[in-house]
Amino acid sequence: DNPLTLTMDGNKTIGATFRAQTLNDGLVAYYPFNGNADDASDNANNGTVNGATLTTDRNGNADSAYALNGTDGNISAADGDHLNFADGNMTLAVWFKYTDGARTGPIIGQSGSDGSVKKWEIFYNVADKKFYYHVFDHGVGPAYWLTGTDFTDDGQWHQIIYTKNGSAYSSYLDGQHMATQEGPTVFPNAGADFSIGSPESLTMRGSLDDIRI
Repeated sequence: DNPLTLTMDGNKTIGATFRAQTLNDGLVAYYPFNGNADDASDNANNGTVNGATLTTDRNGNADSAYALNGTDGNISAADGDHLNFADGNMTLAVWFKYTDGARTGPIIGQSGSDGSVKKWEIFYNVADKKFYYHVFDHGVGPAYWLTGTDFTDDGQWHQIIYTKNGSAYSSYLDGQHMATQEGPTVFPNAGADFSIGSPESLTMRGSLDDIRI
C-alpha cells in the first residue's frame, strides 16, 4: 500500500491510503508470446502450439506473436477450475491483426464444438462488421450475442477487451469504451480447452498477441 498525503490551505492535512493496482491483479493467464506460448502469470496455464507460427508483433519484435493461416491450427490451454468463472467477474483482452481481410468466426475463447454447446468466445461477424461476446450456457439459457462492437478491418493491430461485471458486459476497442449490455449473471462452464485462434472449426486468419484473462 502506498500512502498519499494531501495538504490543504497550507496548514490542514488529510491522509489516505491507496492500493496500487496492476494488470496482474486477479490474473488467471497471460500469453505474451515471447518466443513460445507459455503462461507468464504465476499459474502455469501454458499453451500448446498446434500449427501456429511465430511472427512479428505490433512493436516490430520478431517471434513475439503467433500467426494462423485460416485453415487449421491454434494454441490451446487445458481447461480447469481457473476458467470456471460462474457468477464472478472476468476480463478477456487480446491484440489481433487480420491477414487478407477479416472474416466471420471466433478468434479466442472456449467451445466444445460448433453449434449448441456451452461456450464463450470473442466472435467477429463480417455481415454487420461487429465483434460480439458470444455466450451460450446450453441447456440453461439462451445464446447471447453481447455488446456488438463496430470494427472495420484495416490490416493493422488492434486490441479488443471484453469484461463481465455481474450481469453487465462491456467492450473496449483500442482503449475506448464501445458498449455495455446486460447478459447472464452466471457464466457458462464450457468444459473445453481454452483456444487461441479457433475455439470452433473456423480458424482465424491473422495474428494474435498479449492475451490476458
